[in-house]
Amino acid sequence: LGDLGHPSLKVQDWMAIQGMMLLADWIIWQDLTKRTISQENRLKQYSPMECVAAWREVVGQDMARQYVQFEEPEEWHLLGRKWHHFTHIHRYVSVSDQPTVDALIPDLLEMPAAVRGISLEPMLAPVDLTRWIDRLDHVIIGGEFGRNARPCAIEWIADVVEQCQSAKVPCFVKQLGSNPVGELAHGLCAGSKNEDMDQWPAFLQVRQHVRVS
Repeated sequence: LGDLGHPSLKVQDWMAIQGMMLLADWIIWQDLTKRTISQENRLKQYSPMECVAAWREVVGQDMARQYVQFEEPEEWHLLGRKWHHFTHIHRYVSVSDQPTVDALIPDLLEMPAAVRGISLEPMLAPVDLTRWIDRLDHVIIGGEFGRNARPCAIEWIADVVEQCQSAKVPCFVKQLGSNPVGELAHGLCAGSKNEDMDQWPAFLQVRQHVRVS
């Protein structure tokens, strides 16, 4: 999903989107934001039941019944359940370097959620996750791509992969980016996403998903 913490998104619309996500539990939702305080505050202020009610109001009763295939209000099964009970909704923050890691991960860890992860994309500098990595459920990594992509040293990516493996945290390397640099960048194609992991060093060919008990 796009940034649901964006200030232009009205509270009622935010609640309706969350309600849809709650009911569509056959989908794994990745809710990604850079605006952690806004997201954290809303999750603490509004309950799952309130969000489902907002969704029903936005779409209308007839469409709501068709969507969930129930004749009676289907949110009864949500009674008493909190945000951290819903394992199909994954909360992520978007970080790029150590300052954003240091600023946003503490807020992420305060969000009521079953699954918390970071999207380290685009990776623009070396990052040390040691302080928090044992409390993360997933780490996604990727270099920037496109015509004006900023450099990403492959050694930076390799170091985060090693941090994840040492802490037994699932890690997913999406692409190495269009401007790969460093000794490990030898043989990579400048200008492309470098997303074909068959072309990468073997130790970077890591695409693990969240494990939810």
